[in-house]
Amino acid sequence: MRTGFVLTIALHFGWATLAAASHGWESYGPGPKDFKSERIKFTSAALMLSPSKGIALGLELESRSEAPLWVKLTVRGKDSVVVCEQTTALASKGRSTIVCPAEAITPDFDYPISVAIYPDSTLAGAAEQGDTSARFHKKDLEELETLKAATSLPRVYQDVVYKKKIGVATAMFGQIKPPSEGTLTASESGIEWRSKKQTVQVPAAQIRAVNLQRVGQRSTDLWVVVEYDEGGTAKLMALQPNPFRGRGPDDIPLIFASLQAVAGK
Repeated sequence: MRTGFVLTIALHFGWATLAAASHGWESYGPGPKDFKSERIKFTSAALMLSPSKGIALGLELESRSEAPLWVKLTVRGKDSVVVCEQTTALASKGRSTIVCPAEAITPDFDYPISVAIYPDSTLAGAAEQGDTSARFHKKDLEELETLKAATSLPRVYQDVVYKKKIGVATAMFGQIKPPSEGTLTASESGIEWRSKKQTVQVPAAQIRAVNLQRVGQRSTDLWVVVEYDEGGTAKLMALQPNPFRGRGPDDIPLIFASLQAVAGK
């Protein structure tokens, strides 16, 4: 789901399937069934997670039209109960994401989606109507719940590597030997990385962004990057689970979710 989100993880491909993704939500899961239309297409239907807002269904639309469009979506759950009904404007060839917060999502159930496309904001006289559906699998929901749990603070991660920056050398050589590591603590007050020789603390109020940065194609080339301000100076904290210990790169999504929660994203 390419909508300005910080992270997209397609769970059916595992943790490592990443793409750029906005609105304070992260998206997870398979795409939607194809919707036959001359005017729009669905580019994704996914489970979404926000540390502060919880879980939602996300539906991304892309316009095929040279003219602006207005699209109304109605999503139904079991017994045809409406779980979400929203309208979004689509600029010429533009994209938009409809977010439907959900307290509970039923696994392996086809959520019917009614689509009505209008030529103007009056929503009078649909130019096109149709139906599609989206399904979310039990495994996806279980993994999403694991990520959601990681947003409950405090959280502690052992054997985490810290760098002040990542660049060409990291991209070329990665972690070619067991690096020094420390304990990472994510709490409401901020982030702390502590080793035997060094302690780095970043108060939550000083965090400017938490992102993922890939410097190569290996599993050890993905880092959680915290951008923060210290005394008016921009600084960076790059973090990665030690690939030679424990779950290694599999902990990256959990660390990312925890630090996003600290930053209040």
